[in-house]
Amino acid sequence: MRVTTVRFEDKEMKEVKGLAKELRFDQSSVLKQALGKGVKEMRLELALKKYAAREFTMSQAAKFSRVSLWQLIDELKRRNVSMQYSKEDLEEDLEALKEFE
Repeated sequence: MRVTTVRFEDKEMKEVKGLAKELRFDQSSVLKQALGKGVKEMRLELALKKYAAREFTMSQAAKFSRVSLWQLIDELKRRNVSMQYSKEDLEEDLEALKEFE
């Protein structure tokens, strides 16, 4: 495990302390969980952006964001991102599904 230093505004630390108290966790655990969720969300946002720009296929976006194709489709719908799907995308997605067999 690595140790790093991060600077927070007083307001941000007050929120972390309050949440830690409510959850009955230590501040480090709250920050670690928040970071994990934030990184996951950032990966998903970037994948959807690249998908919308046609830089990623659907399966590439799912793999990059570390979610299933079905979860990605749900996110596309939830965030009103237009689906772009070609024959090549279908072939690639079928290959990707073979990994789950």
